[in-house]
Amino acid sequence: FMNNNISSPKTIRLIIAHNIVIFGRAVFDIFFTIFLWSSTDSLSIVAIFMIGRISAHTFGFTIFAWLVKKGISHITRSISLLLFIFSYLTIFLLGENVIDYLIPVSLSVGLASGIYWLSYLVTQFDLTNPSNRGNYNGINIASKTLALLLAPIVGGAAIHFNFFGFGYGNIFLIGAFSYLISLVIGYIKIEGKKHPPLHFIKTLKEIKKKKDIINLMIARFFGNFGYKGTMERLLPVFIFSNINSELQLGWLMSLFSVTAIITTFIVGKFISYKKYSSLITLGGSLFFISTMSLVGLPNIITYILYGFSREILVPLFEIPIKVHRDNLLHQIPNYKQHRVEYIVIREWTYVFFSRVLSYGLLFFVDDLSSGAMQIILAIMASSILLETLIIRKIKFRSPGEYVEELDTTKI
Repeated sequence: FMNNNISSPKTIRLIIAHNIVIFGRAVFDIFFTIFLWSSTDSLSIVAIFMIGRISAHTFGFTIFAWLVKKGISHITRSISLLLFIFSYLTIFLLGENVIDYLIPVSLSVGLASGIYWLSYLVTQFDLTNPSNRGNYNGINIASKTLALLLAPIVGGAAIHFNFFGFGYGNIFLIGAFSYLISLVIGYIKIEGKKHPPLHFIKTLKEIKKKKDIINLMIARFFGNFGYKGTMERLLPVFIFSNINSELQLGWLMSLFSVTAIITTFIVGKFISYKKYSSLITLGGSLFFISTMSLVGLPNIITYILYGFSREILVPLFEIPIKVHRDNLLHQIPNYKQHRVEYIVIREWTYVFFSRVLSYGLLFFVDDLSSGAMQIILAIMASSILLETLIIRKIKFRSPGEYVEELDTTKI
């Protein structure tokens, strides 16, 4: 059976180009959240921007599926990056007035995001196979961690030292330039094949037959609610509210990422699929405890310790889950005819619904130290534990146990 190596030039280019996007997005996400919160002292503003963004993301993810299914994911990817560049430059020109145009800006950024992620996920599925997805996700997440290591300190320094007198405007220029580089490097054309038109109903019927896929989607709903989305936005705000320095925030966020590089690489490259259930249990349980510490001890030391533990523990269950997420599709007969629909359906399930619900909770929070915030953090921690328990029900199969139709010359 196929080995675990990642050697295809296209696959390597995809990893590099994708993580340049991750770098540009991280610079934007961390400091634009800080900009919104510090300008308005309101988490509701952050929630409005993110709900608009996620809604447009889901719309773009769905509406462009018919194009991606035609085998032109490289074109839709280029469209998304050009839209990202346009959006970031627009925010740069608007400056402090961007809050007056927050909804259209959020829709523009979200639409670009949805088109990009659909194109990327389909491309990475086509360039990998059940045997090397563990290695791919390990290398990819380690590379992502490197990008996330550099992004906060670069963004924080650009704001702190006020390069060119642009202040926060620098982060939008950095993001736009990153997407331009990725646009060139990541133009990866995969040989198109004839596929039937989109058929979401038919794919849903196939998914309903597979208990493991249903359990995975439910688990990921809770996982995304618990530690993606809102929690990713809250951690920088928690820290910034205590230190009030973009540069120090950047250094801390970068230090968090250092701890994850070795973990992600080892898990992806060397840990057998048979050990995945144990990894998920260990990582999920410890992460639940770590998140609960924010409820009992909400202070700068706890926030910093949580930041480090997050980067160490999340890969222990995130890599196995991502491998399983793609490999389960192989259980569906004629899976290549369903891959685009499958990716869109799971996006609706555990990105749109879970994250909109998660950000919606911020409308009930008036202050970072309020009792409502502690309740929300406890709910998120409980969701992490639920994800872990549900994932435990899924059998992690070896690569050879999946239905295969791969053309090995393309891998």
